[in-house]
Amino acid sequence: MRQDLYQYERYKARLGDDAPRSFRAFRQLKKTGGEAWGILEAQHKGMGYYEKALKNEPAITKTVVDVAEKVGTEPAGLEFRIKSKESYLRKIKSNYRPDGNEYEIKDILRYTYISPPETLTGKTIKSIDEFDKMGYNTIGVKNSWLRDYDPYNGINTIITAPNGQKFEMQYHTPESFALKNGALHKLYEKQRLIKDDEHPEYTRLQKEMFELSKGLEKPNNIEKVKDKK
Repeated sequence: MRQDLYQYERYKARLGDDAPRSFRAFRQLKKTGGEAWGILEAQHKGMGYYEKALKNEPAITKTVVDVAEKVGTEPAGLEFRIKSKESYLRKIKSNYRPDGNEYEIKDILRYTYISPPETLTGKTIKSIDEFDKMGYNTIGVKNSWLRDYDPYNGINTIITAPNGQKFEMQYHTPESFALKNGALHKLYEKQRLIKDDEHPEYTRLQKEMFELSKGLEKPNNIEKVKDKK
């Protein structure tokens, strides 16, 4: 029992209100096992990654701002650069797989550069090169402007800092950024609650998102930004 109590205190210290409210509830959950216990373990382990990201954030943010100045692009939404603890734990839960690393979520830290449609492609490629020179390697690129099946339009990349910290960098036009954070996001939040992707309401929301995206101006030469997995 003493070992379980010590474990509960560690979980409570790291997870706060997201841990079971009582030691008795914790022991019962541990005894029962299954997915609920697996999610709790993943969330506890995940908070270690979260705390590490918070320590690495100041240096990464400085680099992001420095690269933007060199390239001549504009950082946007810096006040939202850190995913909230609540959102992070919720994502661990939704991504949970017994055999997966569901706690290794790469967008605890996330940033955005804004450029007009005429220069977005060039600024994106130049930014990736500048990051690389500084030891920040872009290990993943998803260019959603080229995906007809996706109502979201933007360039999402994953970067690994020299110390191993992964973070997300998005490249947007002013219009695509505003849409992503405005009407499109509201529709997405409604849609993600619908588990059945064949449900009429899911389909209706998907159609509405595509209609909104049709009005965006496609960036010049955007096909030059290639996907990278």
